[in-house]
Amino acid sequence: MPPLRRFSTNSSRLPDSKQRVARFAVPVYLHTSGANPNGKSSMFDSRISFIAKLAQGSALSLAFFCLLCPSISAQESEGAQTAAEETRGFLPVLTPNPSSAELELQDDLWILDVAFKPMRMIPLELTNPKTGEKERKNVWYLVYKVRNTPLERPADPGDLTPVNVEDARRIGHIFIPEFELITEDNGQTRSYKDEINPEAVKLISERERLPLQSSIEIAGDLAKLEPGEFEYGVAVWTGIDPKTDFFKLYATGFSSAYRINPENGTLLKRTIEIKYTRPGDEYEEVELEFRPATDPEWMFRPTELEVNQTASK
Repeated sequence: MPPLRRFSTNSSRLPDSKQRVARFAVPVYLHTSGANPNGKSSMFDSRISFIAKLAQGSALSLAFFCLLCPSISAQESEGAQTAAEETRGFLPVLTPNPSSAELELQDDLWILDVAFKPMRMIPLELTNPKTGEKERKNVWYLVYKVRNTPLERPADPGDLTPVNVEDARRIGHIFIPEFELITEDNGQTRSYKDEINPEAVKLISERERLPLQSSIEIAGDLAKLEPGEFEYGVAVWTGIDPKTDFFKLYATGFSSAYRINPENGTLLKRTIEIKYTRPGDEYEEVELEFRPATDPEWMFRPTELEVNQTASK
């Protein structure tokens, strides 16, 4: 059998990235002369040659992979940046997840996809409607986006209920968002309804770089919401107690789903609940963003309206 010569790479002459590959490269042994003069070990020599080429190819593949790693990392970084640009600071979309009972009891059920940004506070120069002068106020606001995605209903082959497809709906599916911020501190509970302040909405829109709409501007028939496209809105509050440490947000109007409390006939509306915590400081309010303490979730919240159980459907 011809003598073998160990083939290795002088890693001291290679760049740092390639030196790391060379240290782990498998030593490759190659023939230094021609075939065996007796011709008896040609098959053995072929196997040795094949193994040598295979090992050399594996070493080159490892080197190529290591050189490619920086490119892969760069692509992953670019992908993460693109995802961040798409979310634009919004929390994950709160999906509808209707129950089978809701789908069965309400033929006209609709639930919007909703996503929120963290609650934020910003000092703004706003016009006092009584005096006409500018006043500096701390404004709390919540940016959100909504999308109308039709609900998927399981097909029922046994359903023979006739459906009139000729007559259009007399009353559209109306989307009217309402926000209530409730603070709970020192044994006191206070309620703050979102305010309609076009001046504040304009300034916040410029800051957020989004086409934000007030609760009145964004309200209307769901037919105006393009399927699959997001509309952007903002809820605004002023005069929030600066000592507030714990508060909740309730958002209604994002679904037509409801329930009836059988005990007292109270109407329960599908509502979004978000809980927050913040370090309150009435003298120096430095916290400009309040992230939720829990993920937004759907719940059924009672209203002040009582209805007749027999006529609710």
